[in-house]
Amino acid sequence: SLIVKKDGRGRRREATRHVRFLLQLRGRAEIRALQTVRHKEKQKQSPLAETKQRRRGRIGSQGSQHERGSMPSSTALAHGAPDRSNAASGDASSDDSEDDDIDTLLMQACSAGSEDVASTLLRHGASASTRDEHALCPLHHAAWNGHTGIARLLLSHGADWRARDRRGATAAHLAAQFRHADVLALLLEAAGEVGGAKALLQSRCGLGRSVQDTVADFATAGAARPLPEGIPPGFTDQASALAWPIRRLLVDGDAPEAVSAAAVLKAMRLPWRQYQRAAAALEGPAERLMLRAAGVLDARACAALRDKVDSSAQQRPDSVDGLADHQVDLTAAQLEALVGRPALEALCRLPGALAAQMAAAGGPAEGGLTEASPGGVSSLPSAGERPYRTFVRRFTPAERPWFTFHGDTATATVNVALADDGSHGGGRLLAMLGGRVQRIDRAMGEATVHPSELLHAVSRTTRGTRYSLVLFFGRGQRSQDSCEV
Repeated sequence: SLIVKKDGRGRRREATRHVRFLLQLRGRAEIRALQTVRHKEKQKQSPLAETKQRRRGRIGSQGSQHERGSMPSSTALAHGAPDRSNAASGDASSDDSEDDDIDTLLMQACSAGSEDVASTLLRHGASASTRDEHALCPLHHAAWNGHTGIARLLLSHGADWRARDRRGATAAHLAAQFRHADVLALLLEAAGEVGGAKALLQSRCGLGRSVQDTVADFATAGAARPLPEGIPPGFTDQASALAWPIRRLLVDGDAPEAVSAAAVLKAMRLPWRQYQRAAAALEGPAERLMLRAAGVLDARACAALRDKVDSSAQQRPDSVDGLADHQVDLTAAQLEALVGRPALEALCRLPGALAAQMAAAGGPAEGGLTEASPGGVSSLPSAGERPYRTFVRRFTPAERPWFTFHGDTATATVNVALADDGSHGGGRLLAMLGGRVQRIDRAMGEATVHPSELLHAVSRTTRGTRYSLVLFFGRGQRSQDSCEV
C-alpha cells in the first residue's frame, strides 16, 4: 500500500494489475490442484468401479483415444484437469504428462506465494526438485520472490539448496540478489546442517559473483549511494522503489556488463508467461531482436524534429510508469512535412528489413520468438505499412531523466536518435540482447528497430537534452492511449 500511495496513478494501475494477476493465478492453481487431487483419488477406486468404467469404454478398451471415450489432452488441460487418457493401460508417457502438469502448477504456486496450494501439490506427487526450461527449480522461484514459508516447505520435501539454474545461480544467489534476508538465512541454516554454509556463501554463479560478494554489495553500496541530487518529483519515489539491479543501470549509471540480464529480468516481476517468453527471447541471437540502420534521417530533418518538440511539447502521464512525458504527437502529414517523403518512406521500410534479418538469423531459442508468435516474423508489418502512432520525445535531467525497462505494445518499434549520444550526458538506450544488457550508442539519424519482445530502457540523463523520434507499427496492437496518424 505504501508503493501505491506514493508512486502516483500509473504505479497504482501497475500494482492493481499485479495483484489481480496473483489472485487469478492463485484461484486457477487452487482449482486445478483440487481437480488433480480428486483425479488421484479416483484412481484408488474399487475393482467393481473399474469394471463399470471398462464397460463404458473409458479405460482398458482397444481403439483410439476418442473411441475409448477419453478426454483429449487439449480439452483436459482447457478444463483444468490433468491428461490421464492412458493411465489405466500403464502408459508411462501419460504418467509423465500428469507429473509435468502438477510440477508446472507447483512452479506457479511457488512464484505467486500460495503456500497452501504448494503444500497440496507436494502431498499429491509434485516434485520439489522439478526444473523448468531455464533450469529453475521451485526453490529458485520461492527465493526470487521472497517466500520464506514456501522455501521452508520445499526444503522439508527434499528440495536441494545446491541446485543451480542455467547461469549457475543457486536459490541463495537469488535471495541475496533481491535482498530477501529471511530466505537467505533459511538456506544458510539448511546448508549449515551438513556443514555447507561457508561453501554456499563462497559459491559463485556464472558472472563470477558469490553470495558473499552480493551481500557485501548490498551492505555497502546501498548506504554509500544516496540518490543523485536534482531528480524531479515522482522520479525520486520511483528510484527508491526500483529493484537494485534496475536502479544500478538506470539511476546510478553502472556499466551494463556489471549487471546480470537475468537479474534485471527477474526484478521486473513479469507475469509468468510473459517472463518465460522474454527469457527465451533473451537467450536467442541478438539479430532476432534488433536492427540498426545508420543515417535514416539527415541533420536537417533531425533539427526540424528537435525544434518541433521544443516548441510544442506536451506533458501527460505515460502508460508505462505514470510519470510525465515531454513529447509531441505527429500525424503522418506532419511527419512528412518535417522530414520529407523519401525519409518517411525509408522509415516505413524498416520493419520489413527487421523481418528479413530475423528470418536470416535462423530459429529462435526454444519457447522464444516463432514465425507466428507476437513479435515473430509473420506478425511484423509488411514493407511500406504506415505507423499507427508517431511522436518525438525529449529527455532532460529536470523533466524526464530516464525510462524504466519495458516492452512496447507495438508489433514493431522504430526509434531514431535526433542527436549524437555524445551531445548529452547519460541518456543511453539499454537493451537486453544476446543474453546480456547492452548499451546502444547511436549517432544522429541512426534508427534501431525491434519487436515487442525486446526489453529496453533509457538510462538517466545527467546533462543536456536527449531527443528521439518513435514510430509504432502493427495494426491490432494499439494501446489505449495510442492515436491515429
